[in-house]
Amino acid sequence: MAEHTAIFEVTLPYPREEVFAWHETPEAFRSLMPEHAEVIAAPASLAVGEQAVLRLPLVDLPGIRELPFLRTLFVAEHTRYERGVLFEDTMRTGPFKRWRHEHQFLPWPTGTLLRDQVHYELPLSLLSELAQPIMARLLRTMFARRHEITRARVGAYVGQRTRLRAV
Repeated sequence: MAEHTAIFEVTLPYPREEVFAWHETPEAFRSLMPEHAEVIAAPASLAVGEQAVLRLPLVDLPGIRELPFLRTLFVAEHTRYERGVLFEDTMRTGPFKRWRHEHQFLPWPTGTLLRDQVHYELPLSLLSELAQPIMARLLRTMFARRHEITRARVGAYVGQRTRLRAV
């Protein structure tokens, strides 16, 4: 059973303090959740110890993902927090043997490099290794969507904050 690491990056033309500040808003949590996730409990903040509780489909296909017996509980706890720099969540309950997601906010010549680094291990050893290419593709799709949303929402957030400061 191998632990896998997946890294997804996007550059944003905004200061990292602003990008991080948006991630601290309730809107960020809601908008970045997988499309078919049921949010049972949202974290109050990014502080260490805060938890998110979701119910996720085990199979994300129309007509199947809605079946309650094919959904699983996913509990993630914030385990690291450095304001303006990074936060991390670790799965406490869920479909993976292990899952740790580090959100890094790095200075970049044109703004901020947002790096999502996910360390995970699938369950069921040999069967999981056969499923690894499928999991890698699902993660690429999920993080491409998240980064697209982040780019649009951070832009609107920064614009709104700039207008409020000007008043």
